[in-house]
Amino acid sequence: MKYDATIKELFQSMPIELLNRLTGIDTSKAKFLSVEFPSVSQRRTDFVMLLENSSIYQLEFQTDDDPDMVWRMLEYYFLIYKLYQIAPLQQVLYIGNKPSTINSSISLTNLDFRYQLIDIRQFSAKAMLESKSLADNLLAVLCKVDNIAETIHQILAKIIVLPKTARTKALTQLLILSGLRGWKILTLQEVKSMSLSFDIRENEFLFDIFQQGQQEGQQQGLQQGLQQGLQQGLQQGSQQEAAIILQRQLECKFGTLPQPAIDKIRSADASTIETWALRIFDVTSVDEIFGLP
Repeated sequence: MKYDATIKELFQSMPIELLNRLTGIDTSKAKFLSVEFPSVSQRRTDFVMLLENSSIYQLEFQTDDDPDMVWRMLEYYFLIYKLYQIAPLQQVLYIGNKPSTINSSISLTNLDFRYQLIDIRQFSAKAMLESKSLADNLLAVLCKVDNIAETIHQILAKIIVLPKTARTKALTQLLILSGLRGWKILTLQEVKSMSLSFDIRENEFLFDIFQQGQQEGQQQGLQQGLQQGLQQGLQQGSQQEAAIILQRQLECKFGTLPQPAIDKIRSADASTIETWALRIFDVTSVDEIFGLP
């Protein structure tokens, strides 16, 4: 997944503020460890560092719930200890949208193991934005945000001053991360409002995501416009106009309507049309609009 690769890349760039908060110590002089486990394990850690106090820190990233996560962490613990003879400090950083239900401990006969599960939203985006590390700044979009539009604006203000290549890369990373939170369209709107200069044709991901964002934005605008027109038509008592607008709404969402559906719309009274119109954003088929099985 693009999320995983982006998160790992940003942590390789050392988000010092976030790492300091996670570990509780200064990580500015920490060293990355290239941990190679035996091929039979078929495991690869996300992030392992040797800290200044000679302890080992391991961090894994999760966007969804993995029922086997605790067993994976136990396996990592064993493999890291076997390799370095140092018991690692282990954490899992949860960056998903829904509250996590990941199990972080095992308590069985002769076995008591646990690691620390941390939701990135327990950290304030404000502190990440104040960091001198661009990686911290970008990760702020996943943290606890009070005003998402202002947060994205501040991140873009840091991106806009970067050299061209770095600017395009950082913007790509921001769009990927904001997509994880469902804020992609808002990010694109902020980019447009700031007149951020870059050529999306130079980056396949940016080109695809901007095209998609444009289409989604146009679709949302059309739906909103049709909805407003429908309400105006009903308020003005124009049943025929409201029926035509409802038909256009349905065609916009579902494509060409079958003739029986069109006849049903045109023969309905104003109250029925209004009822159907209120359903349009919550249904997945034309039949659901009319309450059909």
